[in-house]
Amino acid sequence: MSDNIVQLRRRWSGATTAPVPSTVKTGELIIQGAGDDVIVYLGRGDDGSGYSTSVEAVAGRGAVVMLTGPQSIADLKTFLVAPSIPTVAAETNDGTAASTAFVHSLVQTAVDAVTVQDGNKGDITVSNNGATWTIPTISITYNKLAMVPAGSFIANLTGGTTYPRATSISEVKAALGVTNASNLDSGTIAAECLPGLTGDVVSEAGTNSTSISDGVVSLAKMAALPAKTLIGNNTAGSATPTALTAVDVMNMLGAAPLNNPSFTGIPSAPTAAPGTNTTQIATTAFVSKAVADLVSGAPEALNTLQELADALGDDPNFAATLATNLGNKLEKTANLSDLSSVEVARSNLGLGSLALQNANAVAITGGVLANVTLQNATIDAGTW
Repeated sequence: MSDNIVQLRRRWSGATTAPVPSTVKTGELIIQGAGDDVIVYLGRGDDGSGYSTSVEAVAGRGAVVMLTGPQSIADLKTFLVAPSIPTVAAETNDGTAASTAFVHSLVQTAVDAVTVQDGNKGDITVSNNGATWTIPTISITYNKLAMVPAGSFIANLTGGTTYPRATSISEVKAALGVTNASNLDSGTIAAECLPGLTGDVVSEAGTNSTSISDGVVSLAKMAALPAKTLIGNNTAGSATPTALTAVDVMNMLGAAPLNNPSFTGIPSAPTAAPGTNTTQIATTAFVSKAVADLVSGAPEALNTLQELADALGDDPNFAATLATNLGNKLEKTANLSDLSSVEVARSNLGLGSLALQNANAVAITGGVLANVTLQNATIDAGTW
């Protein structure tokens, strides 16, 4: 083994940068001082002539991070290889260095602790138990778009699908094939500006006229109508059609409304079956039949309510009155035995005492008998 000579050199004053590799021999150590910083450089590699191909700071303040003593930003250097340090416990909260694993675990724990409920959060909709955050359709207003330069459009004028960007007027003209700038301001549609429009809108090159083709405006392309309305014109002359309500339409048709109608003329309706007792309209035929069934062959003098009322003596309590009067009548089979007072009855009939005597032994005292016809009778004038 040949002897290895360690060569050491010192640069002190005026040295602020690393030595040039071509001036440092391979394996040579250079102690360089610059103020309070002392750095030791090592020549590495061999250019073939004994000099190094690179110089590397291997020790001293400024080359590595000092463990003690005053430090400044200049003391901090970049590691060539990512250093590793132990990962401390999650609850550690002091000056101990933290590894990326410690930070990641701490952040993940904080994120996991935050629970976002599903639902509409304004511009954002949260779903899938807080795991999915989406921007709802039609929620980005123009104010939320990034500003674009004046006189520009947001478009994609490329040949494929890509993100839209701000495009200038000249780019839009080029995409539309507009070669004459005056075509956009002259009031006419030039051939190169709108070359033969097709579809719903048609135009004629060289004119200022466009039109909507016949039969292309479907119901889906019309403006939305309020509920339960028709399109029409209920004015006295020609006018733009408007949305008409049911009342407007009924007035135009001269028809009665369904709610509180007012009929004129002689309206007709189906005649309900006899005996119908519902809210169906009763025609005159139905009423006439019902009245005829009610009269049911009554005599002419008693086939109206007025005639019946007259017959009942206009007594609204006729049944009670009749029952009372019948209760005051004598029973035929009782042979006057049901009189409550025979004496009062005889007196009311004008019968004297003669009515109380036996028919075979009537005693007449006083008075004069005149015009009396006797048959098989004996008159005893008594003793003179």
